[in-house]
Amino acid sequence: MLPEPVATRTSFGRYEIVHPLATGGMGTVYLGRMRAARGVSLTVAIKRINAALAGDPRVVGMFVDEARITSLVRHPNVVQTLDVVEEAGELLLVMEYVHGVSLQRLLMAARERGEPLPLDVTARIASDVLYGLHAAHEATNEQGKSLEIVHRDVSPQNILIGVDGIARVADFGIARAANRVETTQLGEIKGKLRYIAPEQFGREAVDRRADIYGVGLLMWEMITGSAMRRASSPGGLTSAILAPRVEPPSSWVRDVPPVLDDIVVRALANDPRDRFPFASQMAAALEAAMATAPYAKVAELVRELGHAEITERKALLERAAALEPISTPAISTSAFPAGPASVPPPLSPAVMPAAAPSSPAVVIRPSAPSGDSPAPEAAKPAARWKSPAIALAVGALALLALTFTIRRPAPPPITAASSEPPPLTSLASPEPAPPPPVEPTASAPAAAPPEAASPAAAHASHWHLRKPPRTLPRRPGKPDCSIPYVVDRNGIRVPRPECM
Repeated sequence: MLPEPVATRTSFGRYEIVHPLATGGMGTVYLGRMRAARGVSLTVAIKRINAALAGDPRVVGMFVDEARITSLVRHPNVVQTLDVVEEAGELLLVMEYVHGVSLQRLLMAARERGEPLPLDVTARIASDVLYGLHAAHEATNEQGKSLEIVHRDVSPQNILIGVDGIARVADFGIARAANRVETTQLGEIKGKLRYIAPEQFGREAVDRRADIYGVGLLMWEMITGSAMRRASSPGGLTSAILAPRVEPPSSWVRDVPPVLDDIVVRALANDPRDRFPFASQMAAALEAAMATAPYAKVAELVRELGHAEITERKALLERAAALEPISTPAISTSAFPAGPASVPPPLSPAVMPAAAPSSPAVVIRPSAPSGDSPAPEAAKPAARWKSPAIALAVGALALLALTFTIRRPAPPPITAASSEPPPLTSLASPEPAPPPPVEPTASAPAAAPPEAASPAAAHASHWHLRKPPRTLPRRPGKPDCSIPYVVDRNGIRVPRPECM
């Protein structure tokens, strides 16, 4: 079951504390929500220093060290640090939320059922933990220098297994690293006594092989269903830790393959030099010794054994989401109050709708009370749409007429020799007048009889309505332009350059 809720400050900037998940010696981990822009929110885990230790500079330094270390380790089998928040004199560590249970809860549920975890599930969980630890051991800073991280607290409480079946390493609060501000004092023991390596008692340096020893203890417990060190007093636990001989899991449980026995016993060697040198090497040996369970099988076991806690967490998540709904603000007509400021600019005639200008989709008016006539001000916005529309329409027509007038060639002048108006060149003229003979030139071929012109040729005479003619310089003198065109051999009327 989850811890009982406590009366505490619940809001820190954009983060909201929902409910405590687990409590340790240094801090408490809470289920939390991160509020982002436009109603988006994210479920997170928030680690908070216990109130009794919040003023201890050494504890605060360890807290900051944990944030610094985990921010540099990026791996699917390591719980990620997302943010560090300092507000109202408190320091918060915002981490990835893993929806699932801890390995400790899984082992307790299996023990209550009276049987250990399946061997292939044990191999899969141990392999995930080893790969996550190897990523921490190999982590470097921004300059590429090794951080020399050692977790030093590999225990069932710090292994989280999600409903996706993936195991993740958590809580680097007491991890040793090259860039830590807080260092371990001489004779100080870091870690849970039941799960520490023998060298953590002595003065020799602790390296990554101490974490490999911790994984060996986890495997022994997952295979047998009980902890390897069962003494009730610190003295008894110390004697068990320093004992040179380790019993293989097969001495407690039948049907354990000898190769699996060898891997566990090698990981639990008292001398670090007899263990696997790298966590990845132990993972490779484990995967070569037996087939590990698929993640789907691990996920099914997590849902089965952790059903009560997962259901309770799901209810908490739904309750938090109900208090903080995720929604996208929609644009509604109520966002535009009626009045002159809400009227959009007039549309051009090309895109202006043919509907009445007072359409509700364009202008929003407050509804009048029943039995009352609408206020005079309510009709003003519609009137403002009508006058610009008419003005724009009239202006467009005038501009079109002006363009047509400019592009149309000037009519031929009326001379005294001929009082008759010049023949029309439109398609409506049934019998155009025969043109006078024109001397053939290079640019104007001999004219054809007018009756040879086809309807297509007559239509082509209006080419100047589609494309403006090229302006040519006028020749000296005043030519006779009573007929300002010639007809070429194809029956097409070509304007005379001197009459342009």
